[in-house]
Amino acid sequence: FHAVASSMGELLADWMMLVTQLDHQLRLGALNLQALTFHCQEPMRALKLLAAVAAQTASQPMLTSGGLLNLLHARSQLLAGDRHGRALIGRLLAAGARPYFGMLGRWVWEGALDD
Repeated sequence: FHAVASSMGELLADWMMLVTQLDHQLRLGALNLQALTFHCQEPMRALKLLAAVAAQTASQPMLTSGGLLNLLHARSQLLAGDRHGRALIGRLLAAGARPYFGMLGRWVWEGALDD
C-alpha cells in the first residue's frame, strides 16, 4: 500500500507543479482559456483515473497488498486502448510490485524470508 500511495503522491506533486507553472503564466498575462484547457486535459484524465482507483480501493475495506496489485492489473487490462491511462496504472503497479519482487528475490537468492 505504501509504495502505491507514494507513487500517487508523486503524481499529485507533478500536478501541483503544473498548477504553479500555470499560475505563474497567468500572472504574467501569458495564459488564456484555450491554453489552460490544452495544458490541463491530460493531467485531468490522469487525476480522474487516480480518483477512480482510490475510490475502488477504499470501497474494499479488507483489501490486501496482493489484492491491490490484482486490482491495478485488472484496471490495466480494462485500459487496453488508452495508452496514457495504461502507462499510469503500469507505473502504480510497478511501484506496488517492487517490494514483492525484492522480497521474492531475497528469498530465492539468499534463502531469507522477509514478510
